Amino acid sequence: MNEQLLRDLFEEERTHWWHAAKRELILGFIPSQNRRVLVLGVGGGLLCHQLATLGFEVMGVDISPDCCHHVWQTYGVNVIEYDLERGLPFEDNSFDAVIIADVLEHIQKDKELAAEIYRCLAKGGRLLLTVPAYQHLWSYWDELLAHFRRYRREGLRSLIADAGFKIRRVSYFNVLVYPAALVWRKCFFPRGQRPLDFSISKGGAVMNFFMGNYYAIERFWISFASLPFGLSLFVCAEK
Repeated sequence: MNEQLLRDLFEEERTHWWHAAKRELILGFIPSQNRRVLVLGVGGGLLCHQLATLGFEVMGVDISPDCCHHVWQTYGVNVIEYDLERGLPFEDNSFDAVIIADVLEHIQKDKELAAEIYRCLAKGGRLLLTVPAYQHLWSYWDELLAHFRRYRREGLRSLIADAGFKIRRVSYFNVLVYPAALVWRKCFFPRGQRPLDFSISKGGAVMNFFMGNYYAIERFWISFASLPFGLSLFVCAEK
């Protein structure tokens, strides 16, 4: 990821509705007894910080030295600089929960990484995962962010189940954003075409307030049942 994107990430992660909604969804599915948590792909580190504040023992892994340095300097969370294509540098049964939020799409060997996560989880440990949905939404942004793929629910369910996990929930989310994203990406910047300087994610405090309340409804729904479509996918699974 280039330097400008990293700076944007560090700034937006604190308040932006997209990041806040994802963090709250993940935090809602992590049981309090799952004390040892591994975060794969730490980004700006705010999720790691929230987990540590709640009393979890947090370890992070990220390929970016800038992310690792930022998270350590800002939040004091231990982060290892490591390429996830190489597997995981931990012993079997080392963690009670593994969180991998919008990272698996960056990994060529996604099946191998799923198996490595299973190996490193303790019995009864929980996997919490988010990825972008639908290959038909592929656009310039996926190329800019160095994605290898987007996922459908059935394929993601099979990938996780084949690694040995018991699936608790596989659901689409970001339902409200999906139609706008589909129209914008197909009509204004199709595959391979650079978009104009515009994003449906912009909107400031008013948008953050509106979307924050909307995503509270989505999280409530997902706690009981799966949503039928959306811009993203969420998985909760156990070893």
